[in-house]
Amino acid sequence: MTSFCDAFVSYGRADSQVLALGLHACLSSDGLRVWVDFNDIPLGGDFQQEIDQSIQLSHNFIFIISPMRLSRATAA
Repeated sequence: MTSFCDAFVSYGRADSQVLALGLHACLSSDGLRVWVDFNDIPLGGDFQQEIDQSIQLSHNFIFIISPMRLSRATAA
């Protein structure tokens, strides 16, 4: 079951995972509870349900936008 978080981190795995990992480490070292998929979705868990619940239970939403993500969005 998902619990309260200070922040939810949304990122693209293909191009932003290293940045998301670093951000998670930095914020966590300051004592914040930060939700990221690579730590907080249990094995065999419903991926989308866990994400939806975690967004609702987070005070902040951090969206990492990379150049690759922007180029895909404008091409669509």
